[in-house]
Amino acid sequence: MVCCYTALNLTKSKDRLPAVGGLAREMASERRTRYLAGLWEDTLQNDLLWLVFEKSSLKRTRPEPRNAPTWSWASIEPRMGVDYTHPIIYTDLEGDSFEAQPPHLHFSTIESCEVVAAAIDEFGSIGHGTLRISGLVIGGILEREVQVHDGEEHIMHYVSFPHTRLALHSDYLLDEAGPNQVAPGTSVECLRMSMLQEGPRDVLVSLVLRRLPPPSDYYERIGTMRILGVKGSVDSRGGIYDAAAQRTLAIV
Repeated sequence: MVCCYTALNLTKSKDRLPAVGGLAREMASERRTRYLAGLWEDTLQNDLLWLVFEKSSLKRTRPEPRNAPTWSWASIEPRMGVDYTHPIIYTDLEGDSFEAQPPHLHFSTIESCEVVAAAIDEFGSIGHGTLRISGLVIGGILEREVQVHDGEEHIMHYVSFPHTRLALHSDYLLDEAGPNQVAPGTSVECLRMSMLQEGPRDVLVSLVLRRLPPPSDYYERIGTMRILGVKGSVDSRGGIYDAAAQRTLAIV
């Protein structure tokens, strides 16, 4: 539902969460878990793994004022919608039918997640929300590169580490001037999240975060990073995470 809904050309992004609020309320009566800005507490590690595959020419800046915390898919306005590696987990909320998720391993630990509604309705607009999550974190530097394919320019972003760099799938247009601009040379943090199986491949998914200006100790999500390889070949502990430290980050 999220993948299809976010692909609609809605004119007012502020209406995204209120518009799905009725459906969320019906689902909540069966799921019996907290609804958190478009995500669900009992599957939060899965629900956080949304990503955006759009090319740079289609991306929009992040809406201001904010529609939702940056860890929620409702915080951005993708033209083609957000994506999930495993878009369907539950198949029949009223019965016993359950679609088994392909092999996966979550590395992060959700410490807490608190959401404050903008009104009385917890299924409507969001005032703000904070996610505290623990896991291996490694720092990198944001790089920007312009590539030309078939006469069309594409902006590519990377996270640079001492001995390698990896592609960043940004959640939104990072280049536009304003409070959401993330310029090349910015220090970012990569939080190891999950190892997923996509057919014959393993995919290590990380969240890419930037720290808000001091003295704030909060972070914002700006995108995702994926390390792919044939099954059994992706090292979830070594590679870029060989020098990582276990940390707890607060994402808003």
